[in-house]
Amino acid sequence: MKLNRIPAREGFGERLAEPERPGPRRTEDPKPQRSEPPAGRHVPRWALWTTALVAFLLLALVVYYHSDEFLRRTLESKINQRLQGYTVSLDHAHLSLLNLSLTLKGATIRQQAHPDPPVAHIPRLTASVEWREILRFHLVANAVFDRPRIHINLPQLRKEDRDELDVEDRGWQDALQS
Repeated sequence: MKLNRIPAREGFGERLAEPERPGPRRTEDPKPQRSEPPAGRHVPRWALWTTALVAFLLLALVVYYHSDEFLRRTLESKINQRLQGYTVSLDHAHLSLLNLSLTLKGATIRQQAHPDPPVAHIPRLTASVEWREILRFHLVANAVFDRPRIHINLPQLRKEDRDELDVEDRGWQDALQS
């Protein structure tokens, strides 16, 4: 093994260089500089997250407002399937996920044999769940009927009296549960 002598710098004596080792030499390459960013990474990450969040919120808002009509049609259809001799129409239905409540507006109940006047009109019906009872694993709901109007006339009463189907068998409870 051969040692090379390196000339001394000012104030220092002569020093020995590292011995040469056989095999490939280790060269230190400076990190290559990228002239342009890789594809898809030129937009800051925070901008992508912000865009995704805004798009999600807009989608949730559209679904929130357009789901009311779907809910109204579905409820009206299910209620009318279970009721016999009566028809229910709803002007508006809204489900609030925040407080677990269902609000029905403009509920009108008509007897099919004598539709005018309607048997009942309920401008607003709100059914909600009590949170405290849910935490105790009980399901307790409140139903508030706002200014209900009931109309029963003689032809409607006679039709009800002549009908062979009992009131309990008309599906009122099934209709309310739907």
